[in-house]
Amino acid sequence: MTPPAETVAREQIFVSLAPFFLEAANGSATDARAAAEALVNSFGPETTEQTLLAAQIIVYSLAGLDSLRRSAETPDLTPAVHLRLRGNANAMQRASQQCRKALDLRRKAANGAPRNGESGQAPSGVRTFTEDDLRAAIQSASAVIAEARAAAQPPMNREARRAAEREMRRSMRAA
Repeated sequence: MTPPAETVAREQIFVSLAPFFLEAANGSATDARAAAEALVNSFGPETTEQTLLAAQIIVYSLAGLDSLRRSAETPDLTPAVHLRLRGNANAMQRASQQCRKALDLRRKAANGAPRNGESGQAPSGVRTFTEDDLRAAIQSASAVIAEARAAAQPPMNREARRAAEREMRRSMRAA
């Protein structure tokens, strides 16, 4: 028997979030998925849409934390790179807060709305989210994380590269 669409959608959300927890789960995909599910469930989502918003909150929060971590763990980065990483963290925090507000709006609307899907319409002015929205959010967060990782190891400028080449020549002559 095919699982209901809501179960499939929730599972896709957890599977999409799992890569964010793989490092802490020591590479265990099962543990990473369980951590993603536990964190999403801590928001107490009642609908698939609320589950998606909780996932977006998590993705943006983790992306922001990753940018801050990269800035803190590499103090010898240039000031410009530190500012960029902190700016990325700030943008992710804002996005997370916007998702929190949207989740709160959905909860308030659900408290006043008929139960059991009697009205499938979202309240006016409230945007509905789809699985594609989640994928886009995850891709956006992944791009920010990749950019932060790339920024953590900036390319050498010409002067630094020449100094490294001279040092390499000296060490080769000494050997």
